[in-house]
Amino acid sequence: MAKAAKKSSRKTAKKSTRKATRKATKKTAKKAARKTVRRAKRSTAKKSVRKASKRASRSGAKKTAKRAAKKTTRRRAAKKTAKRAAKKTTRRRSAKKAAKKTTRRAGKKTAKRAVRKSTRRRAAKKTAKRAAKKSPRRRAAKKTAKRATKKSTRRRAAKKTAKRAAKKSPRRRAAKKTAKRAAKKTTKRAAKKAAKKPAAKKAAKKAARPAAKPQAPARVAAPRPAPAAPRPAAPPVSRPKPAPKTKATHTVASGESLRLIALRYYGPGGQENWRAIYEANKDVIGDNPYFLKPGQILKIPEV
Repeated sequence: MAKAAKKSSRKTAKKSTRKATRKATKKTAKKAARKTVRRAKRSTAKKSVRKASKRASRSGAKKTAKRAAKKTTRRRAAKKTAKRAAKKTTRRRSAKKAAKKTTRRAGKKTAKRAVRKSTRRRAAKKTAKRAAKKSPRRRAAKKTAKRATKKSTRRRAAKKTAKRAAKKSPRRRAAKKTAKRAAKKTTKRAAKKAAKKPAAKKAAKKAARPAAKPQAPARVAAPRPAPAAPRPAAPPVSRPKPAPKTKATHTVASGESLRLIALRYYGPGGQENWRAIYEANKDVIGDNPYFLKPGQILKIPEV
C-alpha cells in the first residue's frame, strides 16, 4: 500500500511539474512573442519614421526649390518692372521737358502776337482819332443820314397805317381823295408863283442896267386869273352795311374770353378780331365785352 501511494504521489508530482513547466513555457513563449512583437513594432516604427523623414526631407527640398524658383522669377519680374518703370519715368521726364519747352515757345509766340495786336490796336486808335479830328462833317452826315432813315421808316409806317385805315373805312378814302385834289391844286399854285418870280427878277435887273442901246421894253407876262377855290366834296352817303355771315356757333366755357375764341376760329393773329364777335353778339354779351357767362351761345362771323 505504501508503495502504491508513493507511485501515485510521484505520478501526481510529475504531472504537476509537467503542468508547471508547460505553464512556464507558455508564459515564456508569450513573453517572447510579446517582446518580438514589440521589437518588430519598434523596428517598423523606426523604418516608417525614417521613410517619413526621408519623404519629408525630399518634399521639403522640393518645396524650398519651388519657393526659390518662385522668388527668382519674382525678382526677375520685379527687375523687369523696375526697368520698365525707369524707362517710363525717363520718358515722362523727357515729355515734361518737351512740354515745358513747347509751352515756353507758345508763350513767346502768344506774347509776340499780343504785342503785335496791341501795336495794331494802338495804330487803329490813332488812325481813328485822326479820322475823327479830320472829318466832323462825316459825323454830321452820318447823323443826318440816320435821321433821314428814321424819318423814312416813320413815313413808311405812316403810309402803312394810312393804307390800312383806307382799306377799313370808305369815308377815309373819300377824304383822302379830296385831300389829294387840294394838295395838287396847292402845288400847281406854288409852281405858278415860282414861275412868276424869276420873270419879275429878270425884268428888274434889265431895268437897273444902263441902257446902251434903246431896247424894246420887256414883255411882262400878264398875271393869270387865280384858280377857283376847290369845291367841297359831297359827303359820302351812308349805306347800311350788310349783316356778316356766320361762320360757326360757339358755346362759352368757363375761363374763356373773346380773344381766345377769336384765336381758336381765326387762327394765329386772329385774336385781334374779337371786336367783330362782340358786335355780332352784343345782345347776348351785353355792355361789358370782358365778362362772359358759361353756356352762352355766340355767333362767329366771317372776317
